[in-house]
Formats: sequence, C-alpha cells, structure tokens
Amino acid sequence: MVIFNREIESGIWEFTGKVTKMKYQFGIGIVDARQNLIPHPYDYENKNENNDEVRIVVDLKSELHTLFLIINNKIQPFCVMNIPDKVKFMFFFSTKDDEWEFVSLRELDRQLDINQIDARRRFEY
Repeated sequence: MVIFNREIESGIWEFTGKVTKMKYQFGIGIVDARQNLIPHPYDYENKNENNDEVRIVVDLKSELHTLFLIINNKIQPFCVMNIPDKVKFMFFFSTKDDEWEFVSLRELDRQLDINQIDARRRFEY
C-alpha cells in the first residue's frame, strides 16, 4: 500500500492513476489523514484491466463530503458520503509485482452531481 503525503482538507480534488500491471486485485481510495492503515474489511474491485485509468473525486466543498469513482471516463454508479474532513489518497497492491502509475492530482472548479447516483447507491463512510 502507498499512502500519498498530501493532505486534502478543502475543495474538490481529482486523483488519477493508471493500472499498469495487475495480477489479482487492486485498490485506489482514501484514508482518514489521521490514520496510516486501512481498517479491515474493505471492498475491492477486480473487474478492471491493465491500462485502465481510475480517478477518485473527493468533494470537500459539499455539505456531504462525497467521494466518487470514475473508471475510463465513466462515473461509477455509487458514491461514498460523509468522508473525513481531511483525507489522503492511496494505492493498494495485492502482490509485489503489481504496478500503478500516478497520473495526476488536480483541483476541480465544479462539483459532480450527486443526483446522478441512485439514492440506494449512496453509501456512508
């Protein structure tokens, strides 16, 4: 696991990575900036392929402090609300040979529309 040092505590941020070599499973996400480990259990996604571009959008401007996942430019049909007010981005590797490529971290000007996510697929952190 790699946890990036940059703490995000305001604004809307997009963290982009690319799966360059994956054998079993991968992880991209956030952790509370006050902790260094991910509490178990955690969910994982293994439907992706090598060369997939994966983006996490963290919205700390909204009242709900929301996380969205975008894979290959397609927003995924869920979000996580009430994330901590200070987060760090992370990559998870399932084997020593897995590889991620960090692509970018940038602040966005506008929010994603939470109304495009079915209310039943809006999860609490």
